[in-house]
Amino acid sequence: MFATGLMLAMQLAAAIPSVTVMEATIVVEPESTMRRVFRFAPGDEILVTVEALKQEMAESERGDNAVGNAVVAGLSVLLPPKVGSASLGPIDADPMAQAGDQQLVELQCATAIGGPHWIAISGRHEGCRSTYRVTVKRRPATQSLRSFDTRVTPSRIDTVIDPILDGKQVYVAEGTMQYIPFEIPGDADRIVVVAANEESYNALTSGFASGLASIALSAALEKPTPVDLSSIRLGKDFGYSVEAYSGALKQWVPVATWARIHCDKTLIKPSERQYRLCRIQLDNSYSTFTAKTVKLSAYSLKLKPVYGHEEPPASPVADASADERQSRAGDAGSSKYRVVVYANGGEMGQKVLDALKVAGFAKDESCVIHGASGNAYIKYGAATEADVRTMRKLVSGLYAGKIEELDEFNADDYDVFINLP
Repeated sequence: MFATGLMLAMQLAAAIPSVTVMEATIVVEPESTMRRVFRFAPGDEILVTVEALKQEMAESERGDNAVGNAVVAGLSVLLPPKVGSASLGPIDADPMAQAGDQQLVELQCATAIGGPHWIAISGRHEGCRSTYRVTVKRRPATQSLRSFDTRVTPSRIDTVIDPILDGKQVYVAEGTMQYIPFEIPGDADRIVVVAANEESYNALTSGFASGLASIALSAALEKPTPVDLSSIRLGKDFGYSVEAYSGALKQWVPVATWARIHCDKTLIKPSERQYRLCRIQLDNSYSTFTAKTVKLSAYSLKLKPVYGHEEPPASPVADASADERQSRAGDAGSSKYRVVVYANGGEMGQKVLDALKVAGFAKDESCVIHGASGNAYIKYGAATEADVRTMRKLVSGLYAGKIEELDEFNADDYDVFINLP
């Protein structure tokens, strides 16, 4: 019965002219995907057309060999331009329609309930930049929906940190060096590497309930870290550098230049040069008699937009009017703190963070990190005592345990760490 009704709605909608949602020429870099999100009305018929206009050798793939460049560039022109793939579907769901490997791709489907939908388009030939003409249209179910607003913005940005190397221990014999390779996840926005000798690593991690995740988060967002890693100088030094493989030069290029360190960090931005493969050099070749033990941690950071229209969770200020919440938010700090909530699974961490956002304390880059341990606490520095007391009251409305207030950060540090084991 439902399928029959939907088909009837599509037949009736066919008499209504389509409305253009997007019409643009886009360029897709090698090994990349263009992704757009639109909001559709219930009963909309979605029409997507992608036409491959041209392809050319990407600048990032050009090396020093002029003859080789000319051959590759010539081949990219001779090969017929085709769309690698095009697909669309509801947010956080599998595609409803997809196609590819053609010069012209057309997708068509109907959405019964509407809401945010994603459209993804990727290139076809490795090493080639693809130029496409993309048209997105909707045919509304009724005339009254012709002016439906298809714009959509994320309700929040989730920050997700995942370990790549988690305290990997490497023994570097005297007079030797080692390379530790790792691959960058395709969806990573930032990579942070922390390297330290065993003594410095143990001293560093002993002060943090969830290891180095908080340090990695600060470094990835290019904010001051809770502790200056280069100031930790326990144990023996070692040679350290980080390199990434450049498709353009067909060779390894430095990301962090060689230096003798005890403990330090490196930030990598994969999108800047399409890096996918990296390696860490641990150098003990200058030490004739002393072996070194080094520990490595690497984390990937992803910024994930969340689209939806759900109301925030209940909190002590949730029942107030919009004007009252805005007034309280201004008095409470105008979202000037970056709040990091450590929690062990479930929805507790996100509920706490959402409650603090409603109250006006947490900036957009605030996040939840899984892996709380030890005692429950709120650590702060620049936050006022009144703000901390209010935040503690908000958290206590959702978390049953006793929460300590720890003034341990610098007076100019606007981070607030909340640990909920």
